Amino acid sequence: MIQLKSAIVRFANHITPREIDFFRGAIIEAVSMGGSVLFHNHTADGFRYKYPLIQYKILDGCAAVVGVGEGTDALHALLPFLEKNMNIGYKELPFRVMSVDDVVTNVDITDHMLRYVLTDWMPLNQENVRLFHSTKDRRLRRQMLERILEGNIATLFDGIDYSTDKKYYCHIDEQGDIHNEMYKGVQMKTMDVAFSCNVILPAKLGLGKGSSHGHGTIHLN
Repeated sequence: MIQLKSAIVRFANHITPREIDFFRGAIIEAVSMGGSVLFHNHTADGFRYKYPLIQYKILDGCAAVVGVGEGTDALHALLPFLEKNMNIGYKELPFRVMSVDDVVTNVDITDHMLRYVLTDWMPLNQENVRLFHSTKDRRLRRQMLERILEGNIATLFDGIDYSTDKKYYCHIDEQGDIHNEMYKGVQMKTMDVAFSCNVILPAKLGLGKGSSHGHGTIHLN
């Protein structure tokens, strides 16, 4: 078991999914003086290829930033810089922090299944999307998504320095419609899923590709 701390900063400002990238850019600009690499994941040598510890989201229709582990401290340190006018596309808006919630979750493998919902999940990359759509058997498709989801959880474990010898597994209970969405100039597939898993997962964190941009947000069910 590991005690994982996270911080959820909610703003009073409503934004749309298409504006998350603008919101992320505005936050990075706002904290640029002394801001941690965790806000943008770019290093002097290239890119930080690890689980993102700062994540930009829409929660209940409002802009939000989630800090995880080390990202929690980085987010708290720069809270005074977050209330200011920010450029969201062609609009300059005064951003106001509505709430700051600090959460501690005992991440662990359990002996029973817990239920979650994953919104705007992006499991299919350019390679496995062809395999997924060429597979007509729904059971095999579901099993493919379950293995991908387990891999996403493994990436989360690695990012928060949690190691375990215990077995964990996921079962997808429901899958929503598949949507096309542009992500970094590439058309990707997104979906909502309800799943069961024998892992205690923190709510509001992201899983999978694009988790720093609001994709794959975990909700308790």
